[in-house]
Amino acid sequence: MIIPIGAQEANETLLKSLQKRYPGDENINVHVREIRERHSFASLDPNVEANDAVNSRKSIKRSYEMPNKREIIIGHERASCVEPLFGPIKELDGLTIAELTKQLIQSFPDHSAKLAESIVICGGLTECLNFNYRLLAELYKCRAAKVVRIFCPPEKNIHKLGRSVCHLF
Repeated sequence: MIIPIGAQEANETLLKSLQKRYPGDENINVHVREIRERHSFASLDPNVEANDAVNSRKSIKRSYEMPNKREIIIGHERASCVEPLFGPIKELDGLTIAELTKQLIQSFPDHSAKLAESIVICGGLTECLNFNYRLLAELYKCRAAKVVRIFCPPEKNIHKLGRSVCHLF
């Protein structure tokens, strides 16, 4: 199943946050995708990460040099732009990605164990740091299966492989 969500929502979330911090900077509009691709990450525990950031125990800030040589600082936006993917998604009838995956696995009771061990994620935001670990944690949290294995191929053009991915399992 292909779920065409993610990057656009993350880009919009990141853009809104950065426009508040840097009002009137049109370069941000043009480069928001690149900023997200270079610096976003999926927080393994958003509550702990937010608390650490507030208490300055751990810095998540990164700098990004715009083409006009202006440097902008990206902090909590690095993780917050990815968070909407782990909450209810309108296009999925209010389900989270983990809940939808659980439903799909349980739709095939005779093959649910094999399906849970053969999840392939690819493209867009799945390439951001920790995405696969966060999804794994969300799947265990909603009790999708006893054993879950996620394969996240590094190739950016995985969609060109087509059915050959299925043969890996």
